[in-house]
Amino acid sequence: MTEPQLSPAAREVLELLQQAIAALLDEPGSPGTVPKAVRSSQGGMEMASPEAADYLGIHLATITRWAKAGKVAFYLTPGGQRRFSKADLDELLTSMRVKRK
Repeated sequence: MTEPQLSPAAREVLELLQQAIAALLDEPGSPGTVPKAVRSSQGGMEMASPEAADYLGIHLATITRWAKAGKVAFYLTPGGQRRFSKADLDELLTSMRVKRK
C-alpha cells in the first residue's frame, strides 16, 4: 500500500499529533515522544502562540521555533495547538535577562 502524499502543513500536524499521543502514553525514547523540556511544569495554560509572542515581545515565528526546539514549555491541545502558561513565559524572560555589574 502506498502512503498518501501530504502537504507540509499536514505532515507537521501529523507529527505533532504523534508526539502528543506518545507523550500521553509516556513512552520514553519512542520516536514521537515530546521531550520533558516542552511539558509545562506550571499547568494553567493560558495563551495561544500569538498571545505568547506578543507577551514576550517577539515574532510569532520565533516562539514557534523556540517551542519546537524545547526552549519554552508548552502544552499541545487535542487539536494540535500550542498553549503557554504565563508562569513559564515569565520564567523564560527571567532566564534571558543578562546581569550587569
